[in-house]
Amino acid sequence: MHRVLILSVLFSLPGLFPAQAEPGIITIESTGSVSIRPDQATITVGVEVDAATAEAALRDNSINMAALFAVLDKMQVPREALRTTQLSVYPRWDNRRNSLDGPLEVIAFVATNTLEIHIDDLERLGTILDALIDAGANRIHGVQFGVGNPQPSLDEARRRAVAEANRRAALYAEAAGLTLGAIRSLSESGRVALPALKMEAMALEGVPVAEGSLTISATITVTYGLGAAPEND
Repeated sequence: MHRVLILSVLFSLPGLFPAQAEPGIITIESTGSVSIRPDQATITVGVEVDAATAEAALRDNSINMAALFAVLDKMQVPREALRTTQLSVYPRWDNRRNSLDGPLEVIAFVATNTLEIHIDDLERLGTILDALIDAGANRIHGVQFGVGNPQPSLDEARRRAVAEANRRAALYAEAAGLTLGAIRSLSESGRVALPALKMEAMALEGVPVAEGSLTISATITVTYGLGAAPEND
């Protein structure tokens, strides 16, 4: 009875026998992407004028900006789609000096006003740009395209990222002579929407514009378990 009792105690003591080896893992980072056509745009335009005084420059600029607002109202662009992003008045200096000790002189004052315009109908984009230029906009800072509801495309990008991670993990496991186990962890490390390099021209009335396409991407990191290669029968 003593020997049986002693053996049972020895088997229950930790550290006397090696624990079962932890299964291997493999971690894959994968990106899924979807290219889509934009359905909205933001135009950034401005008015810049100069005058002999700061007051006159600001007054003339305000008159020109009022003409832009009137055109946008006529084209039924809602006021909530407009946002002033910059308003400034600054002197323009004459860098030529009559003498080395002579002070710089102000030759004019410049007033600038910049406006962002959100457009939901891309078919009107060229026409609106054309009308703004005719109304006095002398600064075109750019057109940025976007998507009103990117969620469906983003979800599809996530599905593609997971499918690509599964494919690569299975490939690596097979190449290493192992079996691919269950997913241990999955996390999204980031997503980004970027303009595609390939731009396709869009025939619009007025100013010609190319809206191109947008790439919606999702990047994930997945960790899988790995097991020993299956035994041959």
